[in-house]
Amino acid sequence: MSDLTDRQKEALDMDNSVCVTASAGTGKTYVLTKRYRECLKDSSTDPKNILCLTFTDKAAAEMREKIEKDVRSDSGDNKKLLDALHRCTISTFHGFCSALLREFPIEAGVNPGFGVMDNLDKEELVKMTIDDVLKRAPDAIKADVTKLFRFQGENEIKKSIQQLLGNWNSYEAWFERISSDARGIYETWSERYDDELTAAVDAITKDEKIRELMQLFEGSDQEKESKPSRRCYQIFHDLCRKKDPTEICNLLKECKDKDNRFSQVKRGREYPPELIAHYNKVASRIPVPGVLHPFEDEHTAFLFSVLQSYGRVTGYIVKTIATKKEKNSLLNFDDLIEHAKQLMDNADVVETLQKRYHYILVDEVQDNDPALTYIVQKLAGDFVRKKNLFIVGDIKQSIYGFKGAAPDQVTELMAEFEKSVELDRNFRTVKPVIDVINRVFKGIYPAGNAIVYPEIEAEREHDEGSFTILESTPTNKKYEQESALLAAWIKENVGKLFVYKNGEKVPARYADIAILMDKRNGIDDLKHKLDEYGIPYQEYKGRNFYKTQEVTDIVNVIKAVAAQEDDISLYGALRSPYFGITDAELAAAAATEAYYPDGLWKRLETSSNPAISEALQM
Repeated sequence: MSDLTDRQKEALDMDNSVCVTASAGTGKTYVLTKRYRECLKDSSTDPKNILCLTFTDKAAAEMREKIEKDVRSDSGDNKKLLDALHRCTISTFHGFCSALLREFPIEAGVNPGFGVMDNLDKEELVKMTIDDVLKRAPDAIKADVTKLFRFQGENEIKKSIQQLLGNWNSYEAWFERISSDARGIYETWSERYDDELTAAVDAITKDEKIRELMQLFEGSDQEKESKPSRRCYQIFHDLCRKKDPTEICNLLKECKDKDNRFSQVKRGREYPPELIAHYNKVASRIPVPGVLHPFEDEHTAFLFSVLQSYGRVTGYIVKTIATKKEKNSLLNFDDLIEHAKQLMDNADVVETLQKRYHYILVDEVQDNDPALTYIVQKLAGDFVRKKNLFIVGDIKQSIYGFKGAAPDQVTELMAEFEKSVELDRNFRTVKPVIDVINRVFKGIYPAGNAIVYPEIEAEREHDEGSFTILESTPTNKKYEQESALLAAWIKENVGKLFVYKNGEKVPARYADIAILMDKRNGIDDLKHKLDEYGIPYQEYKGRNFYKTQEVTDIVNVIKAVAAQEDDISLYGALRSPYFGITDAELAAAAATEAYYPDGLWKRLETSSNPAISEALQM
């Protein structure tokens, strides 16, 4: 254990259940594999008695590979132990829940031969059901579907329904309440609306730097100032006085409008540039709530009627999907987890599983939704006394709120542990970058915040590195300007900066540079500038990823196999790099005198060209 840090050694304390909080790059997976190895040292424990859970198939496969490698290096030729590893349960939550339901189908109330739908199957079923219901609405919801089409276009309706279906368990009760207590919901909206409106106004009128700028402007000869600056000043004062919500909303929209920006003019008073920049930045980001009409207003009545229609239509679609799945004995990933959660209420099943699993290890626990947290708690039982639970996670990295992840519940689970360990050394990133990360996140999570940010130390403290900020001036061609700055910087610095490969410091190549973007809006500008500067690049998951020639070729092959009557896809597949048949060869093979009504495939089957015959057989 000499290769472990002091904190990592603490995490391997087998006399306690342990909660490990680990930022990215601090060796959490390494510690989890070592913990697994420590569990095997218990003479009463076989690999089948250890349950290791994570979220993705890739993570589970990597975990299994690392654990097997670690056990193999420690155990040498212990054939019995190595053979036993093939019976270990290192799985995704979905895989584990599926196995549970197949083991206890009667108790879970599912068909023993159920099929599992992956996400693509689920999406296809959802899309087909939505299309069918909207095009052939049954009498029970025909009026509701008609109302939705009067309110929105077909694509918007489908998108809204899909969003509702994504978390219908949470939304269903709310939509039921719309029908029974519309006024109560409106009053809640009204309170939140007032709070949002007040916060938006305060962001402008109570900002010290903005107030200072407006005081300077007030003492100037305003006729010499620019028209947009005079309008900014007027908006500021109107926001300080106005009380009518509609008027306030209109003023906030004006404030946010890019045409209303404070500016410096030669003939006017000289203002501190930082105050002007601050005002324009705050104004451009001001949140503008929509207008909330009175409850008795016809707009409000119509809004509630549309929401009620959305609730009834979505509810019908949910029941239709459930009926189709039940008829075909299908469960999707969400169903697997929900049925497994319900199975945890069966005392006999829980007792069997608790006897089987002596130790439970859970990775990425911050992404657990309430059902997954409940399953872990039931399997572990009194984990403080039994010393059988090891969890790894970081609430700061919880990114699956849109899928139902509940960090608050995970935080409550973490608080139950008597021993918690914070991994504080980063093995991945060089010190200059770690220093910036620490500074930024200490500002995001200041002292006294519910989430505490622990300062991270860089294990690679002697490796060189840097952090550079490329700052552009405000412009309406933001993406073009930023792309030019970035491309120029890359062109100038490639070969001058260094990276570390196998412990050796070598000049950075283009292939060592990654560009991450939070939005795709500027990707075309970026690609244009990279091309302009002669910088080679590969686009990964860009806007036109599925339109690239490589992807088109693969799709053509799949389509040609799935539907042999699709002449266009077959032609595209055969002339792709996978088969390399020329246009001339295809034309000669297809120009047969015989009549084949079934299309190109049948004509090509008679070809004497061996390359074409081999391609069709493949």
